[in-house]
Amino acid sequence: MTQPNHLGSRRFALAFGLTLVPAGRLGGRVRAPQTVLIGLLLFAVTGLICGAAPNAVVLIIGRLLRGVAAACSLRSDRPVAADVLRAEAR
Repeated sequence: MTQPNHLGSRRFALAFGLTLVPAGRLGGRVRAPQTVLIGLLLFAVTGLICGAAPNAVVLIIGRLLRGVAAACSLRSDRPVAADVLRAEAR
């Protein structure tokens, strides 16, 4: 049988991969800096949830949500960096 921590890691990768494109579209519609901030905040909160998980079910759900949060912050960081670099060139 697979260990619960492996199940959590697989769920993280699955949620991360499936939400990359929708998170990028969200970053295009909503301001990218806000999407990055929300993603990082959710990533921190889900880290606390995973760390305090009393059982495997809570851990797996926490890892799923953490994958979504990571995708949100990752897909929106490039527009933020592009804005910062354009501002420095001015």
